[in-house]
Amino acid sequence: MNRSQKKDLTSENPFWCLLKFAAPVIIGNLFQLFYTLADSVIVGKTLGTNSLAAVGSTSIIIYFVLCEKALQHLLS
Repeated sequence: MNRSQKKDLTSENPFWCLLKFAAPVIIGNLFQLFYTLADSVIVGKTLGTNSLAAVGSTSIIIYFVLCEKALQHLLS
């Protein structure tokens, strides 16, 4: 679909409109979840419990920074 075309989201089934709108957000959150999971497993197995605690406490901060940068990119 061309970016200049506009789509009326009020004329379709509300469920499918919401699903089309929310799918990229859900997929992005799943990728972030799997990244954090893999990072925690690797750090926990190789570096120990103190490092795992540090990863767990900073992962939400990293997520917020990434979301803020993505939002700045979208709004500019």
